[in-house]
Amino acid sequence: MQADAVILNPKANAGAAARRWLEVRHSSQGKELGLDRAATFDGSGGDLARDLKMFLRDELLRESRHFVIAGGDGTVNLALSTYLRLCAEDKTLPTDVKFGAVGIGSSNDFQKPFEASPRSRIAGFPCRLGFDRAFAHDVGVLETNPFHGGLFFFVNASMGVTAEANERFNRGGAGLDIIKRSWTNGAITAAALSTFIAYSGQRIRIQLDDEPPAELMLTNLSVIKNRYFSGSYHYDQGPGPDDGILGVRVCIGMGRFQMLAALKALSKGKFSGRRKTDSADAKVVNVRSLDAALVAVETDGEVIQANSCRFSVRPKGVVLCP
Repeated sequence: MQADAVILNPKANAGAAARRWLEVRHSSQGKELGLDRAATFDGSGGDLARDLKMFLRDELLRESRHFVIAGGDGTVNLALSTYLRLCAEDKTLPTDVKFGAVGIGSSNDFQKPFEASPRSRIAGFPCRLGFDRAFAHDVGVLETNPFHGGLFFFVNASMGVTAEANERFNRGGAGLDIIKRSWTNGAITAAALSTFIAYSGQRIRIQLDDEPPAELMLTNLSVIKNRYFSGSYHYDQGPGPDDGILGVRVCIGMGRFQMLAALKALSKGKFSGRRKTDSADAKVVNVRSLDAALVAVETDGEVIQANSCRFSVRPKGVVLCP
């Protein structure tokens, strides 16, 4: 089943995505999928959000129904979020459009686990392109104060040291950007370690669904729809893609050496039952910072600042290739 349109971010993976996309586009598999002929958005205009919105609307009106997102997790988030907002604004647009993806970004958590059936690779890059087996996935929703607009996540969201490390990774720098291009896991680990040095925890109040709220010293909070995050790191358990549930994973009051031990364990998928951790499932997670400063909040690798958050789930909100 061929693609109708492509949403490309050539700047993903510190600019390496442009070359990667050429390899995918001109491969035999890419040509079979029509990637060399599909209408392509490449973000070359002056206003990325506006231009992408116009591209999506135009393609939907042309009856394009199979979209391929080529980039990293941030590109996937931008494309799917723009589509959801567009459909909310115009109720006449189709809500059963199918989205696939080619992972040519840095971490590509959206594609994980890479070897899960029926996922494959094109030119060596992980793909989710089974349009004939696409099904409705849940969508994570984030509301914040100060208000940042309706934000969505399709892999996971976080607060605490993971969000701070993502901000450090995104900010980059000459050395980190070079590492990103050739050794993503090394760049992620370097960003995490440099964050650990200065991180001292954040006092928060957290409430899951209608349970009584709890106050704690937060090291890290992950709100997940996919148990994989940041390179090789992953939780041992996680929610299903369409079960209407968010996985909540918390690290509490850890020192630097305990954070390092947790990071090492997560590189092997070990989390449940560790000291100073907690795991739960919920449909709504409310978090408020008890400190004066704003805290970092991350959704699919992109970071904002807020002092309170509400994470929730929109059941079966978007149709994705498996």
